[in-house]
Amino acid sequence: MSQSATADDQWLTQWRALWQRLGVAEMDAEYFVLRSAYDESSRHYHTFEHIAACLNWLQRAYQDQVLQRDDGLELAIWYHDAIYKPMRSDNEAASARWWRDTATRHGLSESLIARVERWILATQHAVQESVPDALWLLDIDLAILGSRPEVYAQFERNVRAEYRWVPSLIFRQKRAALLQDFLDRPRLYLTDYFHRQLDQQARQNLRQAIAELCG
Repeated sequence: MSQSATADDQWLTQWRALWQRLGVAEMDAEYFVLRSAYDESSRHYHTFEHIAACLNWLQRAYQDQVLQRDDGLELAIWYHDAIYKPMRSDNEAASARWWRDTATRHGLSESLIARVERWILATQHAVQESVPDALWLLDIDLAILGSRPEVYAQFERNVRAEYRWVPSLIFRQKRAALLQDFLDRPRLYLTDYFHRQLDQQARQNLRQAIAELCG
């Protein structure tokens, strides 16, 4: 069995366990529909590799005993980029609708549905403090900013590939402005766990990327 196939088995097993804890069986079909969305050819960063990285961060937080198991948080990770079309401005809202439709169809509680929906919408990262209970999801989603320089550089290349239709000058200006907005925040990461581990490297990565975009 290939390494890729083994990884796929791992994620399918984790997916099944998540839904079984919620009292729902036979969710394999939904898993493969969701996976196919993350495998769309237009995606270069917002792929299942990103989701897997987020899930790995979640498991690390559990193992480090800084976070109690939260099935809602795991669900939000699985669905937060279910819809990703670079030319759309409502991807988070569309992803939240996908989540709500799926959860409602399978009889999950409205309180859980609404909480996960709110968290998915928070991944717009517009105002960090607007959804105080979403801080772990926001930090996990932005963990890539604090990755090793070579990993971060690939991230920037992947984002550019997703927006390859945007003229270079316009992309550089808008991307630099977005990264500067993150850099100007008093805290990039709102949980102490991520702040301690990633803030310094993230700021170095952002400064380097802005310099290259403006160079």
